[in-house]
Amino acid sequence: GRTPRASGSNTGLATSPLPATLLGRRLRGEKHEAAGVLPLGPVWRARASQVFARKPNGARAWTPRVGRQDREVLSADRTAKARSTGGSHAIRVRLSFGNFSLARQRKVTCRGSATHKYKTRPQGARQKAIRIAAIFGLFVLSGVATAGPKIGHWTLANGARVYFVPARELPMVQLRAVFDAAAQRDPADKPGLANLTSSMLHEGTDGLTVDDIARRFEGWGAEFSAGVDREMATVSLRSLSDSALFEPAVDLFARLIAAPSFPEPSLARERARLRVALQKERQNPGAVVQRAFMRALYGDHPYAHEPVGDEAGLDAIGREDLMTHHRRYYTGKNALLAIVGNLSEREARRLSERVLGELPAGEVAAPTLPVGEVEARDEIIRFPATQSHIRLGQPGLSRHDPDYFPLLVGNYTLGGGGLVSRLSVEVREQRGLSYSVYSYFYPMR
Repeated sequence: GRTPRASGSNTGLATSPLPATLLGRRLRGEKHEAAGVLPLGPVWRARASQVFARKPNGARAWTPRVGRQDREVLSADRTAKARSTGGSHAIRVRLSFGNFSLARQRKVTCRGSATHKYKTRPQGARQKAIRIAAIFGLFVLSGVATAGPKIGHWTLANGARVYFVPARELPMVQLRAVFDAAAQRDPADKPGLANLTSSMLHEGTDGLTVDDIARRFEGWGAEFSAGVDREMATVSLRSLSDSALFEPAVDLFARLIAAPSFPEPSLARERARLRVALQKERQNPGAVVQRAFMRALYGDHPYAHEPVGDEAGLDAIGREDLMTHHRRYYTGKNALLAIVGNLSEREARRLSERVLGELPAGEVAAPTLPVGEVEARDEIIRFPATQSHIRLGQPGLSRHDPDYFPLLVGNYTLGGGGLVSRLSVEVREQRGLSYSVYSYFYPMR
């Protein structure tokens, strides 16, 4: 007398009971399809259907089937068989979930099965057998669904490390070269040198001016960018994979990394732009408290100063300083190249040689200095504004610490989840004490 369901809710699959008006049709042997959804996540999607029919000998057979395909779902099917075994009965359920793995470029199928014997409650036995098999199948499926992309890795002759992920879905290629040439490498008397070197990379090379370079990248539909933080300098290129556009963009990208000209007129203009940026920073209470916080936290450590530097450092930096910094740190042994896009591994290997293979090997940059102990202290800065900014923190743990990722997840609940975090709900929503409140880890070496 019970209406069978597509599956039990404890398996994570949606239930789909038949309406009472359709129960008579099933008992009379008429077929009826009732759709049920298998919510297997944003990628693992499928639709299920129940088909009820009467066997020639009068016994009722129940065969749920799945045959509807979605964009990323190759197939998903379930079959159930009922058989008589002497005085009792048994239900055997077989489930299979299929998908086309973009990372592996092939079909991935996971299966689970279970057998449950019963004597008087066939409908409950069917449900229980299906639940057992579904739990097993989804357990195996979860391991496949969470598998990451295959990352190719090799090292060039000059010591540059290369990481490659093929992505054939879009006709694009993204390259990012990372150098150990950031603000922590600035001389003590010339803060801002690494940032100024990075911002000058696209100002000229081999007779090309900054306008020539900008027009060429624009004509090829490519995007060039460069920047630094406290620990790494990055140079990036994003381009279509069409060889007529991609090949010249890569050639110019490699030239800008290997042989920037650092023209004096551009240096004077960039220095003036950074002075204006520093003046604007002094009018921003958030920027003021950030600079004071890092200085109080790290003292004489290279992490203490901001990558943009200060006015005295900018005035002391000349073109020769830029060239010296570039020769010392933009080398193979200090470089890492990440490639993602519409390429084969053979093409990616040739590409990495073109981009970084001609750089001199150089010397590995000195290890990062250890961070010393910090004494607790309070610092109050008077500022003509109606808002107050408060920073509270301390040196944390290394990115390689085994507790890093658990703490990262825990911090999302505490203050890293935006308006739904505990700090925001309590301080902003419940008490109305602040416009924003948050917490975060700033991972460094």
